[in-house]
Amino acid sequence: PPEAGRTEAAEAQEAPASGPGTAAAMAYPESKAELARNLSEQLDAGFVPKGKWGVALVGLGRSGNFHLTSIKNLSELVELKWAVDVDQRRAEMIAKDMRCKWATSLDEAVADLGVDMVIIASTTDTHFPFIMKSLNAKKAVFTEKPISHEVHEVQEAVDLAVKNNLPFVCGYQRRCDL
Repeated sequence: PPEAGRTEAAEAQEAPASGPGTAAAMAYPESKAELARNLSEQLDAGFVPKGKWGVALVGLGRSGNFHLTSIKNLSELVELKWAVDVDQRRAEMIAKDMRCKWATSLDEAVADLGVDMVIIASTTDTHFPFIMKSLNAKKAVFTEKPISHEVHEVQEAVDLAVKNNLPFVCGYQRRCDL
């Protein structure tokens, strides 16, 4: 309810603007209809690429292989453009199998205009620098946990994603509940 002496209309005028990338759009939706409206606004804003999403996958170990399986299973929606790993043989092997480019560093992949999103499944100490490199290159990011062990770095990454109006998701899998 409105504060005493204030109308709902007055409060609405003071509320922050809504839309993709604003605090209002970033808030947890209260209903499926609100979620659908928010997603529709993001689509209308033009972020979603035409055709398949171009993906760079960095980190081709255990977690990376889970994501690789998903990429293969979603081939009508996404296409692996870059396989990136510090192990050159592994990167080359995956690239040959997936018919994509390979690298041992993320630089070329984030510079590629055909890459729309980066999946970060590398060692945890690399997550934050890879997140920032990807967001600065205007790429959507999905990263395995943790984003960082430093709260100020997590906030820096979130702020950059919001500033650039980019999807930024941190994966978290619960392996057991007691």
